[in-house]
Amino acid sequence: MALAPRSPSIPRKSDRTKPPANGSCNGSGAGGAGGSGGAGGGNPAEYSDRVNMSSAEDMYDCLTNTVGLSHNQALGVLANVNRESGFNAAAVGDNGNSFGLFQFNRPAGRADPFLSAVPDWQTNPCGQAQYMFGSDSLGRQYANTQFDNPLDAANYFTSEVERPSATNSYVAPGGYNSQIINDLITQFPNP
Repeated sequence: MALAPRSPSIPRKSDRTKPPANGSCNGSGAGGAGGSGGAGGGNPAEYSDRVNMSSAEDMYDCLTNTVGLSHNQALGVLANVNRESGFNAAAVGDNGNSFGLFQFNRPAGRADPFLSAVPDWQTNPCGQAQYMFGSDSLGRQYANTQFDNPLDAANYFTSEVERPSATNSYVAPGGYNSQIINDLITQFPNP
């Protein structure tokens, strides 16, 4: 698909310095049980390893084709993943307590089930998404909710699934979600 020009904040396949180790976004790894509480603490991930960066294009394809999310749902997720992990599947944040694209948080009870269900999480971004929307209870709730536009989806994901400490700064008019959604809509026009 031909993409419109976009700002450099959203990585594309061509932006990667090293492809994912498994060569695709169609990994396995669904299973386990989700917990409750926020996936991350609202702070940018402290990257332990910058390899295996998944692109926004790969993740969009995974979310819409493998996981089965709608266009609006997928863009809402991409806004969150961009902020939480910068599309780095191997991201570790919150002083070693949050993991992966979605920063599943250990104190909130969401990291250990995720790590058990997706043992190759550092190189399997699509497996992480399959777990989030197939096994994590908050992710399943999001997948079962329809949204009229990508911004509503991003705001719901932030406030109901992610739950960062700075939720208001993300969902406020003109906040992070509205800024990044405009970029995503340009990159991924509604099919």
